Amino acid sequence: MKKLSFILLFVALTFVLSACTKTTDSPQVNNPVPGNSVTKNTNTNVITPDLQESPSITLSEVSQHATPTDCWTAIDGNVFNVTEYIKLGIHPGGEKILNACGKEASALFASIDKHSNGKARPTLEKYVIGVLVQ
Repeated sequence: MKKLSFILLFVALTFVLSACTKTTDSPQVNNPVPGNSVTKNTNTNVITPDLQESPSITLSEVSQHATPTDCWTAIDGNVFNVTEYIKLGIHPGGEKILNACGKEASALFASIDKHSNGKARPTLEKYVIGVLVQ
């Protein structure tokens, strides 16, 4: 009887753990802006916000967020609020990220060799807040 109970407990635990760790192929990305939806084009590194839900943000608006405690940046047509990332202090380049605050930083982002290794884009996706408009 103990053996059967152990097997049932093991199966139940396995089921629960697999449900907790299961990843989905959902194109949704965690965003700091409630209701903001983003899809990632799996064929490129371009982040494609859902234009119906993502706010349009001008470069003038981005420029108003140019401090370490309030840092927005525009990269490849999208706007990112990287303030929380800066607060975490985990940017591999340290404070170099501050050079992008309040600016259109596509060229700066692309000029960093470490950004091309595929690790920077998924991190950046988490902070998209809108689409850059002229």
